[in-house]
Amino acid sequence: MDATSFGAFGVFSSNQTGNVIILLSRVIGVHQRYAPGGACAGPALLTTGLSLAVFLVMAFLSGRLGQHFGHLHRASLAISTLVQAILLLLVAVLIQHSVFSPGDVNDSDVTHQYAELDAAPVALLAASAGLQVSQARCSGFQEIPTAMLTSPMVDLLIHPQLFGRLLPRGDKKLHSRNVRAAYLSTFVLGIALGAAVHRFAGTSIVTFIAFALRIVVAVSLSILPPG
Repeated sequence: MDATSFGAFGVFSSNQTGNVIILLSRVIGVHQRYAPGGACAGPALLTTGLSLAVFLVMAFLSGRLGQHFGHLHRASLAISTLVQAILLLLVAVLIQHSVFSPGDVNDSDVTHQYAELDAAPVALLAASAGLQVSQARCSGFQEIPTAMLTSPMVDLLIHPQLFGRLLPRGDKKLHSRNVRAAYLSTFVLGIALGAAVHRFAGTSIVTFIAFALRIVVAVSLSILPPG
């Protein structure tokens, strides 16, 4: 979703490191080297700050509720995923019906004059992302941070068993390496596919796809036997 949220609104829904950099750079007045006329161009402070704030609030609420009901409780995981899906569906439907009209991030008129109109979809996307990342971080799989690449890439490159055999066969270190490699591959592929679909089909289609994937996960959590 970051590929399309950045393309449509100039902010990240999950990668809050990027939003913090954008936000503080804009507040301080850092000029982008390749901005026209050396202007301090970029997304509006409103949407960048809102994405960060909503993400943090939802992550906090998800974490507190998880501590009370159990982070790995199947019902809690299914409900969280379902809420994420509903938020994404709402964004997709409203964009599809032109209630929200994402623009080109390079268009300064869109990123500044229509920041208030962008605030609603940005907040909904960030809310869904906050639930997702919090859910993933509390799942116990430290190799899967869900919203970043830097640490997992370094972790894989410095892994002591980087060039070990492919199949782990019960070796926890090899299993950890394989999980990191799979995560990185899936993450990069997801970015590429999201960007491609965003370019050729639009923001609403990307969001519909993300909604469908979460529905699949929610249904799987509800009907598949524990294991």
